Order: sequence, then C-alpha cells, then structure tokens
Amino acid sequence: MVFDSMEEKALGYAGSRHAELGDSLGFGVDGSVWLLHSKDRNHPWAVKLFRASKPYQRERDCYLRLFECKVESVRGFAVPPLICTTTTHGLPSK
Repeated sequence: MVFDSMEEKALGYAGSRHAELGDSLGFGVDGSVWLLHSKDRNHPWAVKLFRASKPYQRERDCYLRLFECKVESVRGFAVPPLICTTTTHGLPSK
C-alpha cells in the first residue's frame, strides 16, 4: 500500500485499531507520532509511524534491547514502554 501522506497512513492505522486519530505530536526525517483515542482504552496513546522499514527495524531493535536489559531511563529520561509493534503484539519479543 502506498500512502500520499503520513496523515493518511496514521488514519489507516487508527482505523485498523478501531481508534480515532488525534493530533500530530511531532514528526521527523523517519516518520511521525500521532495521538490515538479509543473507547477500548481508558487513556489516549501515541503511535509512531515510519516512512520506511529500515529506521523502524533499527528503533524496534533498540527498544527490544532496552526491554531485555530492563532499562527504564537513560540519563534521567524515562524510556517509553513499547506496547506492540507491527511484527509483535503484546510485550516485546523477537
């Protein structure tokens, strides 16, 4: 599937999760971060969508390594929890 914009990709992802797309929380070279709302969850959550698979795989692997090593913060900054990826659902696993 080819997307004309990151917003279109975010709308598709939100729909696949039965969620509503909220505001854009930011963007960069590799992709963008969006807020999602769902009746199935008590709180909104953020999703990071990538333009290409290589940066996605690199970041996913970093999160998996941090999870394996039980790292919760780096230099005083909290490491956000990885809830799921497109290749895993639930807690991170390879």
